[in-house]
Amino acid sequence: MDNYTAGTTKFTMKIDYMESSGSYNMGFANLVKNAYSKHPFDDLNKNNVFNQYDPENTVYTEASSFEEGTTYYYKNHKGSWKNTKEDELNMLDTAEEFALGPKGLADKNNVTKVLQAGYEGWNEENQQYYNKWYTASFSYKNLQIPNTNDYRTSVQGFRTLAFHKKSDGTYTYIGMYNMLLDKGSDEVYGFKPDKTTGLDVF
Repeated sequence: MDNYTAGTTKFTMKIDYMESSGSYNMGFANLVKNAYSKHPFDDLNKNNVFNQYDPENTVYTEASSFEEGTTYYYKNHKGSWKNTKEDELNMLDTAEEFALGPKGLADKNNVTKVLQAGYEGWNEENQQYYNKWYTASFSYKNLQIPNTNDYRTSVQGFRTLAFHKKSDGTYTYIGMYNMLLDKGSDEVYGFKPDKTTGLDVF
């Protein structure tokens, strides 16, 4: 039984009905533990499949020129890193705006949440970042899933990776799901996951 022979919503609803209590869920976990010589996560751990973001080793490099489509980083009023894709200065769109720097662009658009004198992030360490744009080189470190015997799995013995198949044949990754924990509703599996969906794996 899988997504190619039965719709996910159909069989997860049945599992949720049958395995909704803690005792049933633990029973299913024990079944998986005993039915397989090792948990599937053991192989994934052995092959270093999982990684997690390592903010301490992310490198920020000062940017000297504007390149369209690039996400730039800057320090906000608290001294934290923010970016031009998701945060207050997401209006950065031209080389002329880039030349203003974060503080200049913020002033032009009546934004106050940038690094500047008089705010809590203004200190000796952060002053070097004042009114400058940066690019980021992200760092990741290996993540080992602990206590693999405690994880319940899908009916095939694996946690399920969910993808949305688009009309052009490509796939969009949705998230990792515990089929006995996540309900087969539109909110969870209908490609509208909230920020907490799937976080239990970590």
